[in-house]
Amino acid sequence: GYEKELINNELNNIVLDNDIELLKKEYLKIKKRLEKKYSGSELNYKIKQQLYQKGFSLEVIENLLNNN
Repeated sequence: GYEKELINNELNNIVLDNDIELLKKEYLKIKKRLEKKYSGSELNYKIKQQLYQKGFSLEVIENLLNNN
C-alpha cells in the first residue's frame, strides 16, 4: 500500500479537475442567458449566485470570475 493521505490528495485533484470543467460549462451557459438582462457587476453577482445555488464552492467561483 499507499498512504491514505496520498490517495485522498490524488482523488481530490481528480474531482477538482472535473468540477472546474463542469463549472466553466455552467458559467458559460448561465452567462449567455443572463447577459441579455444584466451587465457589469450585476451580471457577475447573478452568475455567482446561480453557480453557488448549483453547489459550487464560493472560492472556486471567485477564482473563475476573477480570471474571466
